[in-house]
Amino acid sequence: MLKNRKRFIAALSILVVVVLGVGVALSVYLVPRARGVNSIDASSWVKGVPFPPETAQVDNVFVKAGDDAPRPSAEAIAAALDPIVADPMFHDFTGTVVDAASGKTLWEYNPNSALQSASVMKLLTAQAALLVLPTDHRVKTETLLASDGTLILKGYGDVTLSNAELGEPSFYQDAAHLSTLAARTKKALAKHGVTPKRILVDTSFYRGSTMARAWHTADIDGGSVAPMSPVMVDGGRKNNRMENSARVMSPATQAGKALAQYLGISKVSVTNQSSTAGTVLGTVWSAPLITRLHDLLIHSDNVLAEAVGREIAHHENQPATFDGATTAIKNILKKHKVDVDNLDMYDASGLSLDNRLSSATLVEVLQLSTKNDVSRNLLDDLPVSGGSGTLSYRFQGSDKDARGWIRAKTGTLSTASSLAGFVVNRDGRVLLFAFIMNGEPPHVARPGLDTLAATLYTCGCED
Repeated sequence: MLKNRKRFIAALSILVVVVLGVGVALSVYLVPRARGVNSIDASSWVKGVPFPPETAQVDNVFVKAGDDAPRPSAEAIAAALDPIVADPMFHDFTGTVVDAASGKTLWEYNPNSALQSASVMKLLTAQAALLVLPTDHRVKTETLLASDGTLILKGYGDVTLSNAELGEPSFYQDAAHLSTLAARTKKALAKHGVTPKRILVDTSFYRGSTMARAWHTADIDGGSVAPMSPVMVDGGRKNNRMENSARVMSPATQAGKALAQYLGISKVSVTNQSSTAGTVLGTVWSAPLITRLHDLLIHSDNVLAEAVGREIAHHENQPATFDGATTAIKNILKKHKVDVDNLDMYDASGLSLDNRLSSATLVEVLQLSTKNDVSRNLLDDLPVSGGSGTLSYRFQGSDKDARGWIRAKTGTLSTASSLAGFVVNRDGRVLLFAFIMNGEPPHVARPGLDTLAATLYTCGCED
């Protein structure tokens, strides 16, 4: 497991909070405002995300919060949050707040109401992955030489494989490069004295539909998703440096043609039938799971979430399909005492309009990170309020005092918005929270959810 403390210091210009403890003895480290960029979060800034305004430069110094921080009063938290949710915009809302150290529920509003969840569903996927897969788990992509001289490109779900040249930035951190695979393949072909005439892209590792229930093809051009394939470069992006780049309709064809360009081969075809076993020519491996989970959460990457879902499915002896992934994830969470009875999960990313999730279930998923040493990595990789990932531009108005004190996963669909993570309140107490709102557009819902989270920070709410 990667435990380099530097990965806990997000590339921010604002305060960052990180939960490091396990069980009831949570240790919380507060990182003061720092204008640094580290190897993990640098991608946020490389992609053109500016530093938040009005920031200060200070040293990167860890300051430990006291373990004896006052426990909030449920009555005081209710007094702070109830007036907010009384607003008509919260007509279809579920919310839960739990004290991380004691596990005590401090506030809830329709906690078991299962609503359209959006991307907070990725927390379930990431947590399940951490519970069953090694943090250094990698996924391979390989080339093989078939007996008839065909060059086979076969993938096992590394959607982060990059078509960027070596030394050039790619979207995903520490991604394997197609150019490396091409060079190894070319060297092996020369050794065998073979010049292939065509490339066959083998997508047989994934089965079933390439699009999940209640996904829309418009989201492909919109940059939200690509049809799922175990052979893919740059998540199917047309522009490998843009987070929201339009995606291609056939990622496997895109990858095959890209490899063909490196090798000077003109003919490319795709098959979903397992190709005849051949001689392995070249192999490249993805970044470790822990690195890919960071990209998954910080950028809310739907394609990467679905790929990790299939990794989980394969490990749990389920088919590498949407159903296989969601079945495996639910089974893992249920085994760890998470209530999934009212969970409707049709994909691993939260993009499906038919997904339903309650705040009570979501907080239980977060609570696993306070009990399990490996699971705490999930909290480390959440976007930071006003500073990184999908929270970069939020908490800038009346809620700006909470910048940096909140780490949370966002979720956004046309009429569903969500926010779930943790906050260190002004007394240094760690609170877990999950909020989901339906029926309002994002420009209405997001400020409401941010206000709830920011209120948890400003409200000491001591007993």
